[in-house]
Amino acid sequence: SRAQGTRKTYRQAWDNFCVCCKDHHLEALPATPETVAMYAADLAEYMKPSTIANHISAISVAHQFKNAKSPTQTPLVRSTLQGIRRTKGVAKTKKAPVRVIHLWHLDEVLPRNLKGVRDKALFLIGYSGAFRRSELVNVNVEDLIFVEEGVRIRVRRSKTDQEGKGHIKDIGYAINAANCPVKALKKWLEQSGIKSGAVFRSVNKYGDICNDRL
Repeated sequence: SRAQGTRKTYRQAWDNFCVCCKDHHLEALPATPETVAMYAADLAEYMKPSTIANHISAISVAHQFKNAKSPTQTPLVRSTLQGIRRTKGVAKTKKAPVRVIHLWHLDEVLPRNLKGVRDKALFLIGYSGAFRRSELVNVNVEDLIFVEEGVRIRVRRSKTDQEGKGHIKDIGYAINAANCPVKALKKWLEQSGIKSGAVFRSVNKYGDICNDRL
């Protein structure tokens, strides 16, 4: 019922908790509130509050699956997490966004090879359609419909569409041909020879297209 990325995150968090419990000779399942509070305090030494919250959620889910009472909602654990948030703060570190002026200079910074052709298409399509990274790498050739106005791209699944209902993103031709997302995408498909499957794939050091998607 959960996305693949969430399952992977929970699995890694749960494995980490089990190792910690083993090192301290404590029971992981069922765990006591004291054990979870101690674990959260240990994580606070090197993790952000949001990451710690993911670890605590993984512990809660593991207990639910075993029909065991979750220790994560107890006053002790909740107050410990509240203290961590108050001490470390919850403000996110924002990254500087890519702007249009950066896209104008892509040809100056990207390599003049197949990787450069791919990356230019990635940047321009991604920016024009406001794609998430996961959405971009999951686009297949079968999801592309080239029309007179540009290209229609079917997003089969996204972070906000876990049930896979899908939706369409329309990308039009740009006035400036040098930075046109549609032409950049066509150039990548032509030079890579990709006819089906994943659109954006890795390129090895010899310039060969790999079968695996980015």
